[in-house]
Amino acid sequence: MGKSRLIVQLRVTATLTLAVLIACLGVVPSFAEQAGPAAPADGVNQALLDRINQLEAKVKQLEEKQTAPAPTLLTARPFMSVVGTLS
Repeated sequence: MGKSRLIVQLRVTATLTLAVLIACLGVVPSFAEQAGPAAPADGVNQALLDRINQLEAKVKQLEEKQTAPAPTLLTARPFMSVVGTLS
């Protein structure tokens, strides 16, 4: 009787182990799907792309303004040189 009882216990243990493994394999993929980051909506992506394009255009405009030659200023001669020429 001891030998047959051991066989029954091994079969029950194997069956329960197999059932737990099958249950885990069914549950793990559903958790994996939920755990991933949610993809943003297409509208949000498009709005961000539009904003990037606006900012790039603004940067280009500012760079062009910065590299444009500065207007030359007329400089006045020092006061003493003007007074000296009047006499």
